[in-house]
Amino acid sequence: MARLTGFTLGELRGKMGGLVFSRNKAGAYIRALVTPVNPQTVRQQTARYSFGNNSILFQALSSFQKNCWETFARTHFNPLKGNSTGIYSGGNAFVALRSSVNQGNTYNTLPTSAVGPDSYTMTSSGYNIVTDPPSTPSSATIFTDNAQSYPFLLENIAVNSNGRANFDLVLQGVPIASIDTYQNFRNAEGHAFGIGLYMSNNLKFMGAKPNTALKLNFVDTGVIRDISESITSGSVLVTDTLSIEATPNIVAEDIRDFPCAGDVILVTPFIRTEDGVQKLLAPQYVTVS
Repeated sequence: MARLTGFTLGELRGKMGGLVFSRNKAGAYIRALVTPVNPQTVRQQTARYSFGNNSILFQALSSFQKNCWETFARTHFNPLKGNSTGIYSGGNAFVALRSSVNQGNTYNTLPTSAVGPDSYTMTSSGYNIVTDPPSTPSSATIFTDNAQSYPFLLENIAVNSNGRANFDLVLQGVPIASIDTYQNFRNAEGHAFGIGLYMSNNLKFMGAKPNTALKLNFVDTGVIRDISESITSGSVLVTDTLSIEATPNIVAEDIRDFPCAGDVILVTPFIRTEDGVQKLLAPQYVTVS
């Protein structure tokens, strides 16, 4: 883009041939004329409908509810881009959380434990479509049924080219306990939550910046409501790790991009609370097996 410092006949605006003349806060400039690509895919149209519909729903809220969302946007709202709070409107926060809930409910999958003598089953449910904003932010902690709160990590993430993903949910500092201790997970703020993995496009080498860091190829467990022993597993004792297996969700347009064995991808773990708030955990480079 070239900057214009002056022109004999005055300032130019608009299109001329393959060029566009315009102005921004830095002054007049000239750029190439570009026609945006509009593939009109099903996913693109669905996203547009969701955005428009959620915007209409926000406008239908009462003045008091809108003010509550404005407060939430200034104090707690921090979307996946990682920008600081305080620069978004209440409408931004409302639409983002509604979109997060819709995404989670569309693509969640029922997780299970890895097959083995210590197997267990999990029950999960959808995310809540809220009208009022969440009252508190979300932390990456687990408040278990034994009234203890533990920070947790997702470790040993593995993605299989056949369409399976495994990860270990590691509770830090938790003593040996029966599986009943881990029923009805909630974080320190009292929110039930689900666990997910976003997977990027393929990387050429370790440390590369992915073209799309947060693809729609991801695992979402849905809100974890209960973890119970498998009928065939006998007595299950859990130390500090739950190994979870699930199937990544792939829509038709993504199939050509799904990684093959040996590809390196960037996997970004996250938790999604029952009301749609997402919190990213530490991303990890994973070699697809």
